[in-house]
Order: sequence, then C-alpha cells, then structure tokens
Amino acid sequence: CAIDSRAKRSLEESFGALFPNKTSYWDYERNIGLSPYEIGPASSANIWLKCPNGHSWKTKPKNLTSKKDDFLPRCRDCRNCKENKVS
Repeated sequence: CAIDSRAKRSLEESFGALFPNKTSYWDYERNIGLSPYEIGPASSANIWLKCPNGHSWKTKPKNLTSKKDDFLPRCRDCRNCKENKVS
C-alpha cells in the first residue's frame, strides 16, 4: 500500500509509540515493509491488523485512535474477538 510522506512520523509521534497496546495486533505479513513505528496515528492509510485468533482485517490508524473505538470488534469473523476487547 502506498503511504504518502505526511503519514510517516518520527518514532515518538508514531502509531506504535503512542498506542503500544495496539501494536501487538499489527499484521506484519500483510503490512509488508511498514511497521507501526513508521506511520502516524492520524493517518488515513490502509493497514492490516490481526486478532489473537488469527483473523486479519483492514482499517486505518485514525479509526483505531478515536475515543469511540472498540478496536477488536472490528474483527467480525470471531465472536471471541468481541468478548476480548482491547482499549
């Protein structure tokens, strides 16, 4: 996926640094060449996450950092994901 230069941030301002509890769900197999420390939390770039049950889904960092975010319920493949929300 193409990431514009504005989406790249310093390590301290990155999605990974600001939301470390969510980086464990980063799908490195589908986010080839991109780490959670190379993208900003307000980015509208598409990224892939993987739930603890192995289901992947596409989202945007800006969708994961809002106050209304339920995070794992976005994984619609698994009822267990909805029961084990991460904030």
